[in-house]
Amino acid sequence: MKKLFLDTAGEYFNVAIIENNKVEFFESRKNNNDLIGEGLIFLFSFLNKRKISLKDIDGYYFTIGPGFFTGTKIALNIINSFNLVFPRFDFNYITNYDLLHNENKRYVLLKLSKQKYYLHDFAKRGKKNRGKIIDILETKEDFNIVNGYQEFNKKILEDKICKKKFIKINNLAKVDLLYVNNFIN
Repeated sequence: MKKLFLDTAGEYFNVAIIENNKVEFFESRKNNNDLIGEGLIFLFSFLNKRKISLKDIDGYYFTIGPGFFTGTKIALNIINSFNLVFPRFDFNYITNYDLLHNENKRYVLLKLSKQKYYLHDFAKRGKKNRGKIIDILETKEDFNIVNGYQEFNKKILEDKICKKKFIKINNLAKVDLLYVNNFIN
């Protein structure tokens, strides 16, 4: 059973094929803000190189944001389109900050635009006020942050899948995408 992982909300377009909770193939490409055009070409090239067709996909893993405004919507739209052609009812999602969360670090930093970053604080409870938008990254060694996708890789993705960090649903209409405004007063 092959499952497709898509993450289009951040500064990288991440795609993977997962079989039996193992990441078999993983590829990451810098997001050049043309996710619809170049992103789809990248995705189909990834699948074609591995001789995987859409009908081989039995389920999906994806991120729901926060991140780039348009990018947050892209993965869900791609999956929704694929699902119209080859209906599947195995959907699993995760927030971008939970995907990147390292238990040894308090913060996750997500790039929102050329000059804006979202800093998520795991020490704060509740949905509001867990993060803040910052313009210039002022980091120190003791700041204890995961710097976005610079530390993300196949092993981290596999770990999140094995530890069941993704939320399973059977209806894409029930997915609420997250935007930075959801976390800031």
